[in-house]
Parts: sequence; C-alpha cells; structure tokens
Amino acid sequence: MWPPGQVQKQYIARVIGAFPEHEKVVDANINYNAREGKSTTEVLNSSGGTSVKGKAACTKFTRISTIICSSIYADLYN
Repeated sequence: MWPPGQVQKQYIARVIGAFPEHEKVVDANINYNAREGKSTTEVLNSSGGTSVKGKAACTKFTRISTIICSSIYADLYN
C-alpha cells in the first residue's frame, strides 16, 4: 500500500518499433499550466543548477513482449 498522498497507476500500450529489453526509468517533474490546459516536464541536470518547477514523478517503462515490428509495454509511475 502506498503512503497517503501518493498514487500508483499502470497503463498498457502498444508502440511501433522495438522497445528496449531492459527497464527504462524517467525521473522528471510534471508542471501543469492551467491557463494553457497542458503539462510539461522538467528534468534536473546532473550539475545541480537551478531548481525545477512542478511535482516530482517517477515513471518506469518495462517491455512485456515484442510481435514483429511493435512492442507492448507497461509503465508504472507514482
């Protein structure tokens, strides 16, 4: 069970091309702009630098299978 205030979601998707065999992890902040009605992501560079805006999010992509020229993968993020 997740601590209060945290969410876990899982999606299954089919993509064109071969998705990498190993898990991919993306740590990025999600910044929602209510005026434009869209979200953007910001990633903190390795040198530190300026702080990023938005809410922290971690997405893990894992390939489930590959059929000819497409892959099916799951992404889990919280």
